[in-house]
Amino acid sequence: MPALADTTIRLLGQEPLAGRLSTAEQLNIARILDRAGFAYLEVSGGGCFDSAVRRGVESPWERIRALKANVETPLGLALRGRFLVGSRPVDNDFIRRFIASAAENGIDVFRLHDPLNDVSNLREAADAVATAGGEFEAGLVYSPGRTGETDPLMEQASELPNLGAARVLLHDPTGSLQPHRARELVTGLREATGLPVGISFFGRAWSEPTLIKLAYSYEQGTKHRKPPKFLATATP
Repeated sequence: MPALADTTIRLLGQEPLAGRLSTAEQLNIARILDRAGFAYLEVSGGGCFDSAVRRGVESPWERIRALKANVETPLGLALRGRFLVGSRPVDNDFIRRFIASAAENGIDVFRLHDPLNDVSNLREAADAVATAGGEFEAGLVYSPGRTGETDPLMEQASELPNLGAARVLLHDPTGSLQPHRARELVTGLREATGLPVGISFFGRAWSEPTLIKLAYSYEQGTKHRKPPKFLATATP
């Protein structure tokens, strides 16, 4: 079934926004998002861990636990394959221990991607996610390159079902994915994997009205809507 995920909390925890809002304020935002009907909230990733370590103010694990205690929506974590949340690859034992710790602290969905789309670098992390009882969402990075060829992307994607991926997420970090190419890629990825396919996109500063319009168009096109939860109102 079509669904939407939100990355607001993760983006607030990494540069250039890290430290701009207190944890208490972020928890208030999370409670609002919790009532919006998202499939999951992506609340942390490499940038969040890096910012937390550099600033030395807060443990990223404590932040995840606090979020888990305040929302019912599943929580997601973005990882860079064998790099996890760092800039260097780590060994298999570290990968297993890290993912097990993430699951114990409240992470339900693990979005794994390799910067070069080498899905073989996701295998150990994918196995660790399965062992921890989490959900593995496979990310693929789209880049048009000089020729715009998509065959290598499809070839890598065809291996994802064997790794236990629940779905495929096409990430467009450069904003270069055109509508006709999006249709081609989504159709091709669905045929190559047999898995649900999603697209990750971001808006520029102050582009919230445009993002809301996109979400509304999505809702109207799919006829999918998860009714939001409303808090009980006080009566005099």
